[in-house]
Amino acid sequence: MWKGATKRPRIAERSCRSTRWPAFFKCTMKCLRLSRVVLLSGALALSASTAALDVSAAGGGTGITELTRKLRSNDFRMQVQAALILGKSGDARALPALTASLKDKSVAVRAASAAALGTLGDPAALSALRRAKDDKNSAVRRRVAATIFALETQQHRQKSERREAEVLVKIEGFNSLVSGDTSAALGAAVQASRKAIKKMPSLALLNASERPEAASKRHKRPVVVVRASLKTLSTKNIGSETQVTANIEFIVERFPQRSIMGRISGNASIRAEADSLRARVKLQEEVVSAAVDSALRRSEKALLAAAGHS
Repeated sequence: MWKGATKRPRIAERSCRSTRWPAFFKCTMKCLRLSRVVLLSGALALSASTAALDVSAAGGGTGITELTRKLRSNDFRMQVQAALILGKSGDARALPALTASLKDKSVAVRAASAAALGTLGDPAALSALRRAKDDKNSAVRRRVAATIFALETQQHRQKSERREAEVLVKIEGFNSLVSGDTSAALGAAVQASRKAIKKMPSLALLNASERPEAASKRHKRPVVVVRASLKTLSTKNIGSETQVTANIEFIVERFPQRSIMGRISGNASIRAEADSLRARVKLQEEVVSAAVDSALRRSEKALLAAAGHS
C-alpha cells in the first residue's frame, strides 16, 4: 500500500507478462488504486514551485539533448526543472551536463544540479562535486556535501553488493512511444526500475556512466542490459476523477552478444482526483512506477536466466 492514503483504496488490476521464458515467470498481481494521489516530494528544498516537476513550464521536448539545452538556458526556473528531470533520467549523458551546471551563475541551478547528481546516483560525479564543495553560497555547499556523502556511501555499498551478486544489470535506453512530453514519467520509470532491481540480492546495478563490457571484465560477472519502452500512457476523466493507465515493456539483452533474451511487460491503472496539471503529472509518475513494479517485482529468476544462470 502506498503511504499517505487516507481513504480505503479500491482495487485495480495490475499485471505483468514475461515472454520467451518458462511459464513460471508469469505473474499477476493486484495494485491499489487510490482515491487521492500522494505527491512525491521534490528533489530540492528550494521552493515548491521549483522543486516539483512542472512539465508544462519546462516546455516541449523530452529528449536528453533537449533537456541539456534547457539546462543551459537563461531562465533559471527552466534550468532547475531540466536539472531535476535529468537527475531522474538514469542516462549517462546527464552526468557531464549536470556537473557543468555546478558552476552556473544561479544559486538555484547549482543547488538543483547537486541534488540531481544525487538522484542520478553515479559516483563518477564525485570529483566534480568535491571541486564544488567550497561554493560561495552556504545552501549550495550543504547540498553538495549531502550529495557527496550519499554517493560515497553508495560507492562503498556497491563494492559489497557486486562481490555477492551473480549478475550485473545495466539499465539504459528508456524511451517513450507516447506523444507529448513524457520526461517526468520516463524519469519515474527509471527510478522505479532501479528500486525494484536493488531489492534482488543476486543482482547488482551498474551506474549510468559504466560500460557493460568493462564492468563485466572488472567484476568477472555476466551483464544483462535492460531497455524499456513506455507503450501506453492514457488519461481520461471519469466524473470528478482522472484515470491514468500505463503499459511498459522491458527488453532484456545478454551482453556482449546483444541478443534479446526476453520481454517483460507491466500494466497499471490509477484513478484519483487531479485538479491541476501538476497533479496529473504526479499521477502519471505514480501509475508508471506501478507498471514498472508489476513487471519487475518477480523477474529476478528471469534476469538470471537471461545471463545464462539456471
